[in-house]
Amino acid sequence: MTCRRLRLVSEEPRGRHRYYHLAAGPLAGVSDWLHPFEHFWRERLKVLRDVAEGEDL
Repeated sequence: MTCRRLRLVSEEPRGRHRYYHLAAGPLAGVSDWLHPFEHFWRERLKVLRDVAEGEDL
């Protein structure tokens, strides 16, 4: 399934070029779906940063 078919972007052909525009409405649904994972990944990235910087956990 492509982003165009999902209506996440719109396509504007101009000559040989194609310009793509993000569609805010459908992308808000993606954001809502991803929100529960945000806290988990923020914590994981903090741990990774600490390890990379050589700090004690």
